[in-house]
Amino acid sequence: MARDFDGVDDVLVTDLTAHSTTRTYIFWMWRDSLGEGSLGRLMDKRASGGTEVELIYINSAGEFEFLRAWSSQVGKWAITLPGTGAWNHFVVAYDAGSVSNVATWYLNGTAQSLVSSLAPTGTVSTNTDAYHIGNRGDLSRTWGGRIRGWGCYDRILTATEVAIVYAAGPLGLPYKPTRYYELLGSLSPEPDLYGSGAATVTGATQIDHGPRATLWIPQRAHKSATAAASAPTPRRRALLGVGS
Repeated sequence: MARDFDGVDDVLVTDLTAHSTTRTYIFWMWRDSLGEGSLGRLMDKRASGGTEVELIYINSAGEFEFLRAWSSQVGKWAITLPGTGAWNHFVVAYDAGSVSNVATWYLNGTAQSLVSSLAPTGTVSTNTDAYHIGNRGDLSRTWGGRIRGWGCYDRILTATEVAIVYAAGPLGLPYKPTRYYELLGSLSPEPDLYGSGAATVTGATQIDHGPRATLWIPQRAHKSATAAASAPTPRRRALLGVGS
């Protein structure tokens, strides 16, 4: 199972509003198109208008880009955008402690070469808006495709840790993520499986085709998340293949 974004006006608004100087994002995505305006957002920390502060999106060159705003010039780091019609696992790690730092992208557990980049200048920018999944706040940059298992850590994951998360999910690591929304599509709002928060849902309906992966879910959070759906509560749940 996964959440399917229609490329028109779907969005999940998380309860996460705080930046972190060091941050690693993890997510599965399936792309059907370039998204709304050919600039579809996987993630955007902007509730309405104003300056872009932090986002993962398809840029105007058709690349998959992580953007982090600084006061004088934004930082941008992009990789080749994967094709349509397939699940891919991504990790983006960035340390905003210095303008000389470069974001690192991983695709299916393997570090990727950048196809374009722009070094930031000034001081790092922040806002208090919530992180949006699959759109930005004005609903004009909807993702065109599916998203599953969005989360983040307030630390930089190593290459070894990225490989573990790709193979075994967040519980493969000895520390919990800052947020992790599994995006199975069966519960609304979508619970943070490692905390007490949740993401509100507009559209983004459930689709019966999740990534081929094993996802580990903590016992307490899994019980809470599945009770409403009257599902069993094993500590480990394997979600494999088409129809999962």
